[in-house]
Order: sequence, then C-alpha cells, then structure tokens
Amino acid sequence: QLPETELILGFCGELRQKKGFPFLLQALCEVNEKRPATLLVIGEIRPREQETLAEFAVDHPEEARRIRSTGVIDEPERVAAHLQLCDVVLQPSVWDGLPNALLEAMACGRPVIASDAGGIPDVIEAGVSGLMIPRAELPRLGEAILELFEQPEDVRAGIRVAARKRVEEHFHAGREAELLRPIVEELGL
Repeated sequence: QLPETELILGFCGELRQKKGFPFLLQALCEVNEKRPATLLVIGEIRPREQETLAEFAVDHPEEARRIRSTGVIDEPERVAAHLQLCDVVLQPSVWDGLPNALLEAMACGRPVIASDAGGIPDVIEAGVSGLMIPRAELPRLGEAILELFEQPEDVRAGIRVAARKRVEEHFHAGREAELLRPIVEELGL
C-alpha cells in the first residue's frame, strides 16, 4: 500500500547501476528532506544491488523504508496501473538505448525526468514532453524533482498531455513499420 499523501517517485524496469540506481537513492533523500516521498520500483532490484541497498539502509533507515519494489510484472496492464500511481517517473540512466519504460510512462501520461543517455533525447522534447538532465548533472536529480513540483499544476498537466501525445504520434508500431518499409524494400525482402 502506497501512502496517499506522499510524492510517488517511480522507476520502471530492472534497477541497477547503469539505470542510475545511486542517483535515485540520493534524490529520494533530497526530496524527502523537503516533502515526504516514496520510491516505487516497478520491477525488481538486481540481486547484486541488494548490497548497495543494505548499505543505504544503514545510513538512511527512514528513506530505505520508503522504497517499495513490485518485483517482476509481466502483464502490461499491471505495469500501466502501477505507472499511473506515480507522480513522476525517473529514468536517470548513465548509459542506455531507448528505454521502453520511458515510452510506457509517457504513454500513461506521466511526467518524466530522464538523463540524456542513448536515445532518450530522441523521445523527450526537453521542457515540453518531459524534463532532461545531462548525465554529468545527475547528482541534481532531487533538485529537478522538487523544481517540477514547484511548478503550477497546469504546467505539469501540460507536460503529461505532451508526453502522451509525443508517444502516440511518433513511437507507435505503425510509425515503426513506416520507417522500416523503405529499408526492407531497398533490400528486396
């Protein structure tokens, strides 16, 4: 059960170092200093990262109690339902391709804050359909979260609408087929 009065910071996928695990922990601490927040991991935390989490719990017991993990969820409807619980979805990848979790969060109309790793800048129109942080500035993730929630609700609502629209218009299966068709035809397949 998630607390209704807290900010729900979401992460979707397998939580590990390359996905910015340390930055999520740091951001949780910073946000929690200003307002109560919970980190909802929609997915699992890699076994190898459990040691990092245990060390974090020693130094930050209150924040460690505010981390919830769903474990692996295979049903898209359940993933979407959990994404809908999040006030913001975070993708602070140190390196990445084009995370499906980012597209899923945006398709669910969730505001996202992501790094500029891999194909992420191809998806997010910075300041319009989400917020982007250069990888070198990921230590300021907590600050970016707080800044987002200092914005008026209509600004956040605009980001949510633009995020969903961006995915619907540019990242659907029909669009992918459109882009691949000339390549397949050129290859004579």
